[in-house]
Amino acid sequence: GGGDNSIGYFSDVRLVKGTAVYTSAFTPPTAPLSAISGTSLLALRGDASIFDAAQINDLILNGDVSSSTTQTKNASSSMYFDGSSTGDSVKIFFTPLGNKNFTIEGWFYGGTQSSATRIFTTGGNNNSGGFSLVLRTNGNIQLQAPGGTSVYEAGDYDDSAWHHFALVRQGAGTNKFSFYL
Repeated sequence: GGGDNSIGYFSDVRLVKGTAVYTSAFTPPTAPLSAISGTSLLALRGDASIFDAAQINDLILNGDVSSSTTQTKNASSSMYFDGSSTGDSVKIFFTPLGNKNFTIEGWFYGGTQSSATRIFTTGGNNNSGGFSLVLRTNGNIQLQAPGGTSVYEAGDYDDSAWHHFALVRQGAGTNKFSFYL
């Protein structure tokens, strides 16, 4: 979502509609993610541009988001958000997730945060339309439900390392969510 001044990098991001890819604890993948059944987005694979490798969605870059080779994970480049422009975001328009199973996963390298910033938001830019993954200034990573309510928080965020995340809804028509970090 727009409106935050995020600092950091994203690489190898996948959105899978209709499938809860992870249903229990797992080891983050060490090879690049691939398009599996239900993949709606597969971003940043193999070259120095920002595009959907699944060739399903157009990505709209806002602010001064750019491709970078400074920090990479499973690709030769990453999306870089420098934190200097309000509204730095990548917008993806696709059929709403509704009550179906889904998995959103990827890697982020957040850098030092001077204020709480959202890593991603599944809807809108004000936490009212979906889940948000937030880096907090106290060194914690927080998953917020619609409306900004904290549903998960983990400490000891390392600002000099890549972190894998996966938000999974398993059980269509229910609100059973799992978050893996």
